[in-house]
Amino acid sequence: MPKRLKIQRRGKAKPRYLARTHKALGKISYGKLVVSDEIIEGNIVSISNCSIHSAPLMKILYKNGISVLLPAVYGIWEGMKVYVGKDVEISPGNITTLENVPEGTEVSSLEILPGQNVKAVRSAGSFATVVSHSDKGVQVKMPSKKIIFLNPKCKVVIGKVAGGGAKEKPVVKAGKKYHMMKNKAKVWPIVAGTTMAPVDHPFGGGRRSNHKQKSIKRSAPSGKKVGSISPKRTGRKKR
Repeated sequence: MPKRLKIQRRGKAKPRYLARTHKALGKISYGKLVVSDEIIEGNIVSISNCSIHSAPLMKILYKNGISVLLPAVYGIWEGMKVYVGKDVEISPGNITTLENVPEGTEVSSLEILPGQNVKAVRSAGSFATVVSHSDKGVQVKMPSKKIIFLNPKCKVVIGKVAGGGAKEKPVVKAGKKYHMMKNKAKVWPIVAGTTMAPVDHPFGGGRRSNHKQKSIKRSAPSGKKVGSISPKRTGRKKR
């Protein structure tokens, strides 16, 4: 009797495939923070490492009693004063909306929609650049080099996310890599589907020998949804 494929077991979200959120310092969020004409002073209480996040996290406590947990940026330190508001100084750690950020400024912890909370540019060493302001919205160059338009009311943190050099440090031991990936609910080591048995993977038994197609439609069930999902093009590019 065939067993469930690994890709199907991941979709079931049993403990082996869940992120170890009990090890997290908290949820990255702007919380109830509102950017208004009034400038509110805050204090960076702590900067800590979190096992399920690549970047160090900074905890900020503001004068109005609101505290937020966000990815730390370069140029800050514990006890530093930071501010939130429309007319804040454009310096690392301050929070404002995109409409108040000048062109060419590096920002992080982006909201994709106003009030949606931190959705993009939150990993170590990443940053987005404000390109221009127009009637369509604020033009932002993402870490992927893609340029998108965002609502001017979206909140951002001024500065580049810290911890960019962490990936340059060698892991050295396989066990350390295993636990790093386990905290983020990623199974490691990654084994090629073609090396598996046919019962374990759609590519099992050697994809070239039985001529199984790598392209798969987007509406395919989870057990078959491996390989190139709904590719725009296939084959080698012509020079």
